[in-house]
Amino acid sequence: MMQDYFTTGQIAAMTQAAPRTVSKWIDEGELPGRRLPLSKDRRVDRADLYAFLKKHGYSVDLITMFDFGKAILFYGFRSVSDMRLFDELKLHYVTQFVNMSFDMAFILGRHKPNYLVINNLEYSDAPSISKDVKKLDDTIMIEVIKTKADAEALVARLTKGR
Repeated sequence: MMQDYFTTGQIAAMTQAAPRTVSKWIDEGELPGRRLPLSKDRRVDRADLYAFLKKHGYSVDLITMFDFGKAILFYGFRSVSDMRLFDELKLHYVTQFVNMSFDMAFILGRHKPNYLVINNLEYSDAPSISKDVKKLDDTIMIEVIKTKADAEALVARLTKGR
């Protein structure tokens, strides 16, 4: 399933920039996009994003991370050091980090990742989130990370034999 438009968070993940930087690119006209009515959220059409990535030397293959492949969605990992725990997985899986429940629900509903990894330190309600997600899609594998050791064990398990 091909995605027609992208959020600032998705583009930030592709370019390794902050979402606010992506918003600035849009607001300054560097990246064609639009602001949603009655919202601060912005969206960028696929063709415009493709042209931007190509112009600035990014791999246009980054767009496909939202279209197919083995995917892992990470929820609630806000710090760069937390995200870096999972760097090795980027070699084997399509990865996406989100911090808003709306973004998580959107990606779960539209893109059907294989795994959802929830930061239990950030979200103490991780068990109830897991239960709600399982009601929507009982095929998704859910991992709740409580410690750095949990994160390291997950990486080892998912990269074993790859």
